[in-house]
Amino acid sequence: MSTLHWHPFLGEWVIVSGNRQARPNLPKDHCPFCPGSPKVPASYEAISVANDFPSLSLDSPGTGPDSGMFLSAPARGVCEVVLYSSVHEQTFSTLGADQVDKVIGLWTERYRALGAMKEIRAVFIFENKGQVVGATIPHPHGQIYAFGFLPPRMERELKSQEEYLREKGSCLGCALAREEAARPERVVALNQGWVASVPWHARYPYEVQILPRRHLGSLAEMRGDERDELNAVLREVTRRYDGLFGFPLPYMMLQHARPTDGGEYPYHHFRISFLPLHRAADKLKYIAGCETGAGTYITDMDPEWAAGKLKEVRL
Repeated sequence: MSTLHWHPFLGEWVIVSGNRQARPNLPKDHCPFCPGSPKVPASYEAISVANDFPSLSLDSPGTGPDSGMFLSAPARGVCEVVLYSSVHEQTFSTLGADQVDKVIGLWTERYRALGAMKEIRAVFIFENKGQVVGATIPHPHGQIYAFGFLPPRMERELKSQEEYLREKGSCLGCALAREEAARPERVVALNQGWVASVPWHARYPYEVQILPRRHLGSLAEMRGDERDELNAVLREVTRRYDGLFGFPLPYMMLQHARPTDGGEYPYHHFRISFLPLHRAADKLKYIAGCETGAGTYITDMDPEWAAGKLKEVRL
């Protein structure tokens, strides 16, 4: 079972999950997410399944008495795997519109269901795609971590958005969506509901941020037309990624949704971030000393240049 250890210098929890050391190296001819595996149905389209090696658990036991500054707490929460398709060879970019709609629907349903649990304060939906990002199973899938505490990055983003509302009297995300849509040199995909751009503040090579143009706190607040328009933007962005260097581009996909702890958070604006690690076909961006130690990212390209390269991809 996992526990939380308090980091006194950063003022945040660290998850200590020793059971993850037991994760096996899978044989190349076996995939636990393909039909025929005991973990999944004989046929399926988009489903979520329990993570066999979770970092969080609702039955995480209480910890022993704290010793001075060495504070600990149960690592309560839920970890799930979201399977995009039963077809092993697919990636998100090769899914058809109908299949992507099923994935968006599943994300929305799991956000609602997990967020409704009294123990859960935040539902974080993400994807690690590719070995260089740490994905150990090539089957098309993402993950969900439902936290029993507010993660530190989410707390920081909430604070920034709350301060913007107090100082400017408007939503930071709404303002940013308007500004990005007006900057065609950085826009990668655009429709009535969403704007996808290489943001001014990009920290990763070919980073893309997707913002709803209407104020939304989460996917659960979308209208039907906005769901269709998100579908189109997600397929365009991921196809541009895979066409950039001629191979399925590894990335982290992160969804920034409103917390589910009962607060209203009227200032929180939903967004999706795509963070690739390749700065060239044969070169990676390493998150190393300056980024990790000082918290200051160094990017290798202007955002306008990166957007231009993505828009050159023929779809």
